[in-house]
Amino acid sequence: MITERVDDIPLLLEQMQRMHLPTLIDHHFPAHGNWHGLSLGWVSTIWLSSIWSRGDHRLAHVEPWVANRLWPLATATDQDVERLDCTDDRLAIVLRHLRDDTRWAQCESRLHQHTGRVYDLTTERVHVDSTTASA
Repeated sequence: MITERVDDIPLLLEQMQRMHLPTLIDHHFPAHGNWHGLSLGWVSTIWLSSIWSRGDHRLAHVEPWVANRLWPLATATDQDVERLDCTDDRLAIVLRHLRDDTRWAQCESRLHQHTGRVYDLTTERVHVDSTTASA
């Protein structure tokens, strides 16, 4: 039996998976043929969960965070997560890939297809409330 505090990690990872974020990043930002371990998309997704969970974007703090949460991360992602998948060197490589504006625009466009909704709300009347503050 293992007892671990998982905090918000499963929620964050599940939401990003529902958005197809790891797959989209892998599709639009292909990694070099020598890339081993977690894919670029999964490293990015785990990194984002670290940023949102800790409120800290510094690269050097991600590897120890991952090392202390290998089981919850592997369980929530269904991936073989290793401490070395999120070293600051690998995260710097992820940043180099993600800085391509053309690829990012394409990825972002596809991402919005999974997350944005448009509704046709035809109305006969619109009511606008004025502010209650006085000047």
